[in-house]
Amino acid sequence: MRLYTFVNFYLSSIQQGIQSAHLVHELFNKYRHIDPSDDIDSCYQTDLRKMQLREWSENHKTMIVLNGGIDETLNELYQFMNTDENPFPFTCFHEDHQSLHGIMTCVGIVLPEYIYETAEKIRSREWIFVQLPDIKFGWSHVTRESPAQPDGNGIITNTGYVYTQFEVDLINRMNQCSLAR
Repeated sequence: MRLYTFVNFYLSSIQQGIQSAHLVHELFNKYRHIDPSDDIDSCYQTDLRKMQLREWSENHKTMIVLNGGIDETLNELYQFMNTDENPFPFTCFHEDHQSLHGIMTCVGIVLPEYIYETAEKIRSREWIFVQLPDIKFGWSHVTRESPAQPDGNGIITNTGYVYTQFEVDLINRMNQCSLAR
């Protein structure tokens, strides 16, 4: 697991690291408890995210700081993550009003290995996403082309992980961002 932070590119290198550290505190503040007014589904989602955050903090601790672009891009990224389709712990950090007028400086998400490894394979063009029809459920899902192999009829069979649309979009967004400098 890794924490990926997307930081405002106008900030200096040291500030990008500091904003990422602030975001870690926000993650723990956000997932420290469940609000009793939450419905059952959101409680389950929160518990799952809390377990992932704890797993990352206890056993992994790796942070990757990416250039998140401008304020508008960070706000859009946060809105993208702020959905029930997102199973991963995430949050954002706003600098205080005195420093930067409360601007959002950082968005972050804790990700399992299969997400960032897939992103790397796609960046290196080792894998590509292929949309395959799902006859059983009547909808399309996304799977990786490799290591799927064509069967005798030239049809690629699904031998890999099935990605949700959120995961595909997240991987594509990650691959649009360079490492912060």
